[in-house]
Amino acid sequence: DGPEPEASSHLEQEILDLLIREDLFRALHKAHRRSSGVVRLGIEALELKAKGMSGREIAGCVIMFAAIVRAQLPGRNRPDI
Repeated sequence: DGPEPEASSHLEQEILDLLIREDLFRALHKAHRRSSGVVRLGIEALELKAKGMSGREIAGCVIMFAAIVRAQLPGRNRPDI
């Protein structure tokens, strides 16, 4: 006697889903290395979405990251600008 056909099918589907997800992450990582600007941000958002984050959570990360980058720009600490 072996595993129930339904359980075996479920396990096969889980493995297939995992392989697809790994291929997706690999492809996104490769594209991320080759991109810049808005395209890179979009790829980062897709990676976060694939990891299970909601659109609202991703938007919060993007807003926080943008604020950090703006704060590091030259001249941002000068009151006359």
